[in-house]
Amino acid sequence: MLLACPNCATTYELKPSVISENGRSLRCARCQIVWFATRSQELSPVTQDVDVVASPDASPPAVNNSAAAPALENIDIAPPAAPPEDAAAEQAMPAPEPAENATPSVDAPPLAPSAPSVTTTPNSVALTAEGEDIETFARRRAQAAASRAQRLRAQFGPPAIIAILAVIVVALLAWRVAIVRHAPQMASLYASIGLPVNLRELVFGEIRTATESRDGIPVLVVEGAIMSKSKFPVEVPRLRFALRNGSGQEIYSWTAMADQPFLAPGATLPFRSRLASPPSEGHDVVVRFFTKRDATEGAR
Repeated sequence: MLLACPNCATTYELKPSVISENGRSLRCARCQIVWFATRSQELSPVTQDVDVVASPDASPPAVNNSAAAPALENIDIAPPAAPPEDAAAEQAMPAPEPAENATPSVDAPPLAPSAPSVTTTPNSVALTAEGEDIETFARRRAQAAASRAQRLRAQFGPPAIIAILAVIVVALLAWRVAIVRHAPQMASLYASIGLPVNLRELVFGEIRTATESRDGIPVLVVEGAIMSKSKFPVEVPRLRFALRNGSGQEIYSWTAMADQPFLAPGATLPFRSRLASPPSEGHDVVVRFFTKRDATEGAR
């Protein structure tokens, strides 16, 4: 079938199967205009009036193939499968030679794929730009990424950064128990800002010390209570007692087990420990729970 560009009148010859029943978009390789072509736009050949009577047995006149419109080439589309026909029908018929009064065909290159910037219809084929090397593509991607980063920096200025930092600080304070459970080294940081984290959820009550005499031997008595702040039963670890001198240095330490291994939610467990013949330079006693670090230091 023969089609002509509606802008520059360049004619193109293509197979009827290229244009579907619903039509498709084409782009002229000469003027780059895109139009929606249908089968109804097919040009009818115009011939000169001659005083010749056509007979049924007369064969069609020979047509000069060199004057035919350029064929459709290099179009990036797979045409739909046509129904099987005779071998003679598979050959493309040359376009008829236009008459003198018809619009002359301009010798133009075949139809080219549409440019990426052209908006195509649903029946057209989206094609990528040709001739772009990998360096140009990478440079274009880098420029696009830099442009997006610049837009983000423009949208999220100092106020947004301050708000994000405030949210992080609030999260660190609100979830400090979970953070210390997964990162125990953070416990010292929270303790330094006055927010100690108690993973055991056990606290000591008032601790009292007294000195007694048994058979003429002085005995240091330490007593107090352990209270549970947990909503579930918790294990009561071993207790560690440390006797310090006036300068705050430990001069003697010992351990003791609690009277029961578990403590119910909200319950209180009293404890009492004795040390016979305590050092005379002892000033005060520090009570805490025994840790793995204490076991490591004791093994040295």
